Amino acid sequence: MEVVGIPDLETEMLNPDFTKVAEAMGMTGITITDPDEVKSGLEKAFLLDGPVLVTVQTDPNALAMPPKLEFDQMKGYALYMGK
Repeated sequence: MEVVGIPDLETEMLNPDFTKVAEAMGMTGITITDPDEVKSGLEKAFLLDGPVLVTVQTDPNALAMPPKLEFDQMKGYALYMGK
């Protein structure tokens, strides 16, 4: 909700290890933590038979930027960062 200008309050959540969840369900799970591993991790997933869950760890503080920013989005982000 950063773009709207609403600070995160009481929304802390520690994500489970989705790779282990997938493995507990009988699927293959692949975790990617390094940007240099994305290509090899996806290639491995496509070579395997059956369902595969690929988890890609990203920077939780990085703002996902849409291709075109509207003024209200820039204003909301500025308000968020000011709070």
